[in-house]
Amino acid sequence: MSEYKSIISTIKYGRFAICLNDVLKAKKVSKTKLAQLANTNYKNIKRLCDRNVQRVDLDILARVCYVLDCDISDVINYEANKTGD
Repeated sequence: MSEYKSIISTIKYGRFAICLNDVLKAKKVSKTKLAQLANTNYKNIKRLCDRNVQRVDLDILARVCYVLDCDISDVINYEANKTGD
């Protein structure tokens, strides 16, 4: 069993960081405008910008990337565990 990694602790496997605010600033697009163009409600965009999401709707992310003409890696980054555990 020791050949498998355990996910008991969130510290060990890292996390995904949402960087939508940075993209919006670079593209000079407001959250309200993005919500309109991506055909979603403002709350969804605000949650993404505030990094206040547990689950990400991939359809909304696809629309966001389409509207902003960016790649998913511009919006979400994987941050590996830095302690080396």
